[in-house]
Amino acid sequence: MKRLLLFIFYFPILLFAQSFAPNGAKWTYQIGSGCCNNGNEWDYVEWQVFKDTLIKQQNCKMLLKKGISIEGFADTMFVYQNQEQIYFYDFYSENFTLLYDFFKKANESWKVKSGNCELNVMVESVSSININGQNLKQLHVISNNSDFEGVIIEKIGFLKKPQPDFAQYCFGLVSYLNYYDGLRCYEDPEIGFYDFQIAPSCDFVKVNKDKPKELILNVFPNPSRGVFNINSNTPLKNTELNIFNSNGQLVSSLYIQDKKSVKVSLENLPNGIYLLQIKTHQNYQFLKLILDSF
Repeated sequence: MKRLLLFIFYFPILLFAQSFAPNGAKWTYQIGSGCCNNGNEWDYVEWQVFKDTLIKQQNCKMLLKKGISIEGFADTMFVYQNQEQIYFYDFYSENFTLLYDFFKKANESWKVKSGNCELNVMVESVSSININGQNLKQLHVISNNSDFEGVIIEKIGFLKKPQPDFAQYCFGLVSYLNYYDGLRCYEDPEIGFYDFQIAPSCDFVKVNKDKPKELILNVFPNPSRGVFNINSNTPLKNTELNIFNSNGQLVSSLYIQDKKSVKVSLENLPNGIYLLQIKTHQNYQFLKLILDSF
């Protein structure tokens, strides 16, 4: 009788165990550059599960990115799994939202939300792939954003990038500096190591020696009660600063000529999250501004 009770007690735990983003998981993504080198420069970033944590009463995994900055993407992700569905924390709405849905069959769809923006993802077909002896489900998806079309693999995720590019889809902002260009390698304690063979190695780097100095921007304070200080490592020449609200509406614009620092005021705007676009003659960069006047 005691053995039967133990089996009943542990079975639900095994059934709903976290199979996406387990401790020890690592994703290595290829990073391309659209600036100054005609796409002939390659680098990589690594996403790793950092720790278990609690966000808004929800147990989840905290993922950290290691490597160069990617405009429009945060350096931290929070994810959790509920049966066959994967959720991630959206910093714009400050809530968890559905990212992947492995319940879906061909011709079924789900929505990925960020703030007031929705991305519709439809499954064209379902197949499987054998990775190190494990048969994993593959969703072949299309969406109303061509940047989020391709293959999503059970336990691993989307093969292009860790999440949709909401800066591009919701705000129409395109970066010409660095961008995700596919999953090179994945590993975790259960699946083991797997190389998707899109590069000579997981840590392959090809650098253009004539590339201009990378623009590095810092914003403080952030959150702010209204005024943000923006500092650059190089002078901002002929630079536009455009600020968009969470609905993708342009709410403010500035033009900068040969300055390394500038103040941006949002004092007359409602509290919330804003997207700052820094547009030079060579590239775009995006920064998230958090306005909290209380």
